[in-house]
Amino acid sequence: MILTTKDTKYSWIKIADNEADIDFNANGFAEADIGIRKVCLIKIGDEIKACSALCPHAGASLLKNGSIDHQGNITCCVHNYSYNIHSGRDRLNEGYYLKIFPVLQNDQGVFVGI
Repeated sequence: MILTTKDTKYSWIKIADNEADIDFNANGFAEADIGIRKVCLIKIGDEIKACSALCPHAGASLLKNGSIDHQGNITCCVHNYSYNIHSGRDRLNEGYYLKIFPVLQNDQGVFVGI
């Protein structure tokens, strides 16, 4: 389902009817299909964030290898690369960038913007 809104910046793809339908692992990570790509969903407090499913450094699965550090950054545990949850910029400023997607939750469901 694609959500129609006044916001023409994104196409909103429905990933779940509600947050309870998302199967987050022990680290608070889940994976969802949005069209031809997979995204990694991250539960941080009351929010859901979304990013590319693979670490841009070496292509490791964030679902299997991801965690949130004490500063709220996404960390890939394969090589300990860490990314800002808001900008996607790598914390060491080596030029790696994790694609971040907006998430919208409302009474119609949970949506990821592409």
